[in-house]
Amino acid sequence: MTNTATNPAARAHQQLIDLLEHLRTTFDEPGRGWIDETTRAEGYVNLVDLLSTGIDFFLHDDPDRPHFVRMVSDTRKFGGDNPDARYDFAPLRPELSYRISGRRGDECYLGFCVYGSDAPGKPPSRVIGNVNHTDLSAANGEQFSVLLASAGTTRAGAARAGAARAGEVVVPLTDDAASVIVRQYFFDPAVERSAELTIEVLDDDGEPTNLMPPPLLDLDTVAARLTAVTNHVKGWTDIAPLPPPDSAEGFNTICDPHQAEGPWSTPDNLHAYGFYRLGEAEALELRGRSPECTWWGVQLWNPYMQSYDQRYHTAARNNREIVVDDDGSWSLSIAPSDPGTDNWLDTAGHHEGFVYFRWQLADGVPPPIDATIIRLG
Repeated sequence: MTNTATNPAARAHQQLIDLLEHLRTTFDEPGRGWIDETTRAEGYVNLVDLLSTGIDFFLHDDPDRPHFVRMVSDTRKFGGDNPDARYDFAPLRPELSYRISGRRGDECYLGFCVYGSDAPGKPPSRVIGNVNHTDLSAANGEQFSVLLASAGTTRAGAARAGAARAGEVVVPLTDDAASVIVRQYFFDPAVERSAELTIEVLDDDGEPTNLMPPPLLDLDTVAARLTAVTNHVKGWTDIAPLPPPDSAEGFNTICDPHQAEGPWSTPDNLHAYGFYRLGEAEALELRGRSPECTWWGVQLWNPYMQSYDQRYHTAARNNREIVVDDDGSWSLSIAPSDPGTDNWLDTAGHHEGFVYFRWQLADGVPPPIDATIIRLG
């Protein structure tokens, strides 16, 4: 569509509308990732979820006065979520310094990962800095703070970017700093308390500056925010749906465990993954071993990197829930119905999907995972 709008906000708005219309008209093309009518329907939900997250992250949040946005929920998911985790997002501007503070809850893992991006809203291109609860002088229930120091400073020069408190962990920002994600992992998120979190912009003396109300919006500001929303939606639709294997032999296998990489990943994770494809009377049996780690688990996703509905289906398990054999090995069964084993993962009606393992702060790399198709009944 030719854009004839005469002000920047109108042009940016039209660009977002044009992208959404393009995605709508191309989504049903062959090879776009949907497998059947269920995943076809889920694809449309994914498009709206991406728009929803983009609006929350980049239209209604502001790096000059950021607040933490809950990224996913039981119903809104994207980007490879984990039902046992809470993710909080805030946008950043590299010229500013920020303090993240709060009180730890019952989480077994608490991590702060700062990301660089080529442009506001685009999926991250790299990890700038990462700290976790092992770097903090705070046990569960205790207070903590992390200083994100403005670009061009070092840890030693953090006082010039906002006076560092005694014992405070400092992450120097770089010129491409764009966002921070706080991760919390739980063994039982339904009952365990989340950490309390706040983020403040600091002046050179370490005093918060975002207590005054923001200036009135102008057209250039709205245009920039809408462009970031567009970048977010386009970036993630370029990543997902995940391309399926080229042949049937590529299904029902798991790649070797390795360091996590990709947009919004954390260096604290190792991972392994693969597509499954099952008939009505089939199950995929996965056997392996896991090193000592803070948390490890497995989730099932659709091709859009959205986990299945854990409220009604046990489609994710962690190491507190997985029964381990006497020799230290474990076996998981992915199946459309209960095969009568200890560690069943429910496909929630999806005969084809994605299996994703995470190991957090592992003492070593897990050995390869064996995968075998078994007949049920």
